[in-house]
This record gives sequence, C-alpha cells and structure tokens, in this order.
Amino acid sequence: MNQNHNNRLSTIDYRLSTNGGQTLLEMVAALGVAVIIIVALSIVIVRSIRSTQVAKNQSIATKLTEESIESVRTVRDQLGWQQFATYTAGSGTCYRADLATPALVTTTCPELLSGELSQFSRKINLLQTGVAGQENTHRAIEVEIIWQDPSGQHNSKARTILTDWQTL
Repeated sequence: MNQNHNNRLSTIDYRLSTNGGQTLLEMVAALGVAVIIIVALSIVIVRSIRSTQVAKNQSIATKLTEESIESVRTVRDQLGWQQFATYTAGSGTCYRADLATPALVTTTCPELLSGELSQFSRKINLLQTGVAGQENTHRAIEVEIIWQDPSGQHNSKARTILTDWQTL
C-alpha cells in the first residue's frame, strides 16, 4: 500500500510540476498582444476624433459660406441694383456685408472672424460673370471660408450669380 500511495503522490507531483503555471515567455507574449491591441484601438480612436472635428468644422464653414452669400443678397435687395452694381467686380477687393448700414465694406483679405469663429477666415469677392451683355445686370459672388486644424488647411467655397431681378 505504501508503494501505491507513493505512485499516486508522484503522479500528483508530476501533474503539478508540468501544469504549474505560465512561463515568463508566455507572459511576455500575452503582454505583447495586449499592447498591440491597445495601440491599434488608440489609433482608431484618435483618427475618429480628428475626423469628427474636421466634419464639424466643414459644417460650420458651409453654414458661414451660405450666410455670407445671403448677407450680400440682402445688401443687394436693400440698396437696389443700381447702387449695388457700383461695387467693383473683379478687382480682387474683398468685402464684408454690413446689414446695419446696408453696405458692402472693403476688408482685409481674407477677413479674420472673431469670437468662437476665430479659427475661420472669410473672403467675399464680386466677379464679372464673363458673359457678354451681362456686365450691368449680373454679378458673381464668390465666398471662401478657410480654416486650419491639426490635419492641415481646409476651405469651403461657394459661388452664385446675383441679378437685377427687379427689372429682368
């Protein structure tokens, strides 16, 4: 019986020594896999945050572009075409729509916006349409919003043609 008892103990002792835990190499490999997964997830999260910020800024820039065109349109409507048409088109002059006056005011090009929009700048240009016979009845309005963020410089442009709609 003593021999049988010794055999069982040696079997248990053998099992404990072969299944006694993980080796240092296994631990390093598991840690390496965990680090790779964490780094990959971090990269995905950072890119996602940047993409969200770029999309947010693009949305703001598009809204600013539309608002700028509408402001120029409002100035045209308040002044009437004859006075609006006196603003120089195609000279490279940048304008800012002043709705209180109403007027188009020359400004630095590009105009730096202030407050919460300080990262954005705006260009409003009047252009000839390039169509013969439309010099006195049509003006092209080009608006560009520019901003800089960690992923580079971006812009949003829009162009429309305003006409002497009351007499055409």
